[in-house]
Amino acid sequence: MKNSFIKKTPALFAFCLLAFASSSCREDKPCTDNGLPCLTHEGKNTFGCLIDGVPFVASVKFTVGGPVAVSGSFDEDTNYLLIQGKRDVNESGLERINFKSYITEENGSNTFDINSSSYIGFTDYDGPKCEYYHDTLDKGQVTITHLDREKNIISGTFQMTLVNPDCTSDTTIEVTLGRFDFGY
Repeated sequence: MKNSFIKKTPALFAFCLLAFASSSCREDKPCTDNGLPCLTHEGKNTFGCLIDGVPFVASVKFTVGGPVAVSGSFDEDTNYLLIQGKRDVNESGLERINFKSYITEENGSNTFDINSSSYIGFTDYDGPKCEYYHDTLDKGQVTITHLDREKNIISGTFQMTLVNPDCTSDTTIEVTLGRFDFGY
């Protein structure tokens, strides 16, 4: 009886290891062909979009006291959403995209609020620093797909056009297929 158990143990161990490995890897894989994170409603702190068709997925190397990939807030009294996604570019810089929006429709489409205290932008550190800002003629949109005030979760999609006539490479960039799932 003891020999029978010993003979089955390696196979059982291998099966358990395979089951654990396959279940733990699923979460990290993108769910779309374009490499963006899934649009979830669980407060997973995910943020991604296409910038001129190129995937931007918030992700930074872990350092104690260093930057975090997704940060922001949702003020339940004023309904202002502020969210920022960052990703490592190289040893000296991060790219970031951020926006602030007044949420009028809890499960629906909202335009970005543009005023002196609000900003929407993308900072490109791959080459000369160039900051892009919201195009006031095409405000763009944030659509809330999930808001849970008890669990403090807000999720949605976004798209916008960002401009900077002073940039030498591109003066306009298109942000499309944006999505976030944020625990506030």
